[in-house]
Amino acid sequence: MAEVERRFGVGPKRAYLVEQGLKPVVQELVQMGISELYLDGSFTTDKVSPGDVDGYVIASVRSGVYRKVIGRQEFWRTQYQVDIGLAAEDIEGDLAFWEDWFGHTKGDPPRERGVVKLTLRR
Repeated sequence: MAEVERRFGVGPKRAYLVEQGLKPVVQELVQMGISELYLDGSFTTDKVSPGDVDGYVIASVRSGVYRKVIGRQEFWRTQYQVDIGLAAEDIEGDLAFWEDWFGHTKGDPPRERGVVKLTLRR
């Protein structure tokens, strides 16, 4: 988390998104048992004032974790400006969808872009 804060938390809006958004959501994800969070969107670019933090986590559809994340997504989006998607590891093609969605620009033609993997710790 310190590396993400150092790299992407520079400037008033970014610092706010880290302190008041990403950190509280990461705490909840850790409590749920999530060990990795993938970040992308304008927050992971050089945009001075990104509107939010975009990311996704991976979980099994049959797990309680999956249901817990679904139950918190709207709250995280509205309260913390953190938009977390949910990749189902046990639905064929779902993880590939998220990797492609986050790994490419929306332009024509799409270009590859990086995704930041954040390892979460208790």
